[in-house]
Amino acid sequence: MKTAYIGLKAEASWQAVESGKLAGDTVFAPKARMIDPEGLDIGGFWYRYEDSGRAGWVHQDDLSIFKTENQALAASRARQ
Repeated sequence: MKTAYIGLKAEASWQAVESGKLAGDTVFAPKARMIDPEGLDIGGFWYRYEDSGRAGWVHQDDLSIFKTENQALAASRARQ
């Protein structure tokens, strides 16, 4: 993630209410990917986070996306 904390959205939309927060060093494998209701060209993708009883949607602009978990973990360690 690109900031210290990001807001989880209850739905895959900027207008959705916030359902929680994630720490910026959180590494997760998305459970789903959805195109923004405004369309891909305007709104991009939303990714589903589910873990430890928390769930919500995170926008692509708030994420750093890696091909492997090892790459993501290495990047997370480098930021600390």
